[in-house]
Amino acid sequence: MHQVGVLGAGSFGTALAQLCARQGQRVILWMRNDDRAQTINRTHRNPDHHCEFELSWKITATSDLRQAVDGSDWLIVAVPSASVRAVLTQLLPLVRPMPLVLAAKGLEGKTLMTMHEVAESVLGAAWALSVLALSGPSFSREILQEHPTAVVLAAADEALADRIARIWFCDSFRAYSSTDIVGVEIGGALKNMMAIAAGGIT
Repeated sequence: MHQVGVLGAGSFGTALAQLCARQGQRVILWMRNDDRAQTINRTHRNPDHHCEFELSWKITATSDLRQAVDGSDWLIVAVPSASVRAVLTQLLPLVRPMPLVLAAKGLEGKTLMTMHEVAESVLGAAWALSVLALSGPSFSREILQEHPTAVVLAAADEALADRIARIWFCDSFRAYSSTDIVGVEIGGALKNMMAIAAGGIT
C-alpha cells in the first residue's frame, strides 16, 4: 500500500498524515475548506493546527473527497466523531471496500454507537472486514515531535491490522494489533472522558 487518504485535517489527522508520509506513503489530506487546503500545499504547514511544524512534501491537501480516495490504497478517518456518519455517507458512492482506519474516538451522540458500528451501518456488510479502530494514549504534538508513542489497532481481520501496523512501525511509533474492536473503542472513549474530567488534553 503506497497511498493513503486521510479524511480530516485537524490536529490528529495532520499528525497521522505526517507519520504516514515519514513512513514513505503518499498522502492525500482531505478537508472541507479549499482555502486552507491550498495554504497547506503552498506553505507545507497547517495554518489551524500545529502550524509550527513543517509538513512533508509527500502530503497533498484537497477539499475534493473524490481526489482524496481515487488512487488511495487505504483510508484514515480522522474527523470528529459527530461528523463520521456524514463523511462516510459521502464516501460510500466514491470507493470500493478497502482498509479504513477509524481514528475518531467516542460514541455517536444520538445512537450511542461506537465508530465501527456507525461505519458498518453506513457502509454495509461488504466493509465489515475492512474497518479498523485506532486508539491509544497518543497525542498529536508528540507524534509530530517523533516522541515514543504506542497505540492499538483493532480489526475483525487481525492480519489486516498487522499489515497497517507494519506501515507505521518506526523508532518512535508502534501499533499493536487486536481483534477486540469494541474494547479498544470503549477504552478510547473512556480515556478521553477521564482526561477531560481531570483537566488534561486528549
